[in-house]
Amino acid sequence: VCIGNSRAIQYQLSGKAPWNLSYTDGAVNYTINNLQNSNNSLSVSPTTTTIYRITNLIDSNLCGINLSLNANALKDTIKVNRLPIPNFNVSTIRCEKNEVVFADQSTADLDAVSDRYWIMGNGNILNLLNGNPFTQVFPNWGKDTVKLAVKSSFGCLSDTLTRIIDIYPLPLVGFKIPFFCLN
Repeated sequence: VCIGNSRAIQYQLSGKAPWNLSYTDGAVNYTINNLQNSNNSLSVSPTTTTIYRITNLIDSNLCGINLSLNANALKDTIKVNRLPIPNFNVSTIRCEKNEVVFADQSTADLDAVSDRYWIMGNGNILNLLNGNPFTQVFPNWGKDTVKLAVKSSFGCLSDTLTRIIDIYPLPLVGFKIPFFCLN
């Protein structure tokens, strides 16, 4: 699960409804009373990798099973994936009307970066699946804003990185004609 998101843990109960179910995340014990359906899920939002374990189940006949002593019983490990970090390099030569090279340097936590969403200062929007360097041409010199957000293969979406880059003017050459007439 991506940090900040939730995930459903599915479970199925047997016996006679309603049930009372107890579970733990290793730090806090929880109880859900009066469950009416045998197929259920609970939504969790861990901030670190967490093992959720069912510790006790009692049905309406007061038949129950205590699983708190069995460390391997009915557990689900939820790995928490930190958000990917967008980053890029841009070529040092950045002249107007010439190709400027961009290289993605983004990283992911437990997986890989799978999608790159670029908003270029020249008006182009790019959705790239690979991190290969690419070029863009900026028609005018000045300051341009480039934005990059990335998504990991687990579906975690980064914050947007915003950088202002300088596009330099091309040098000009000209002749200066003297201001006088020849006879």
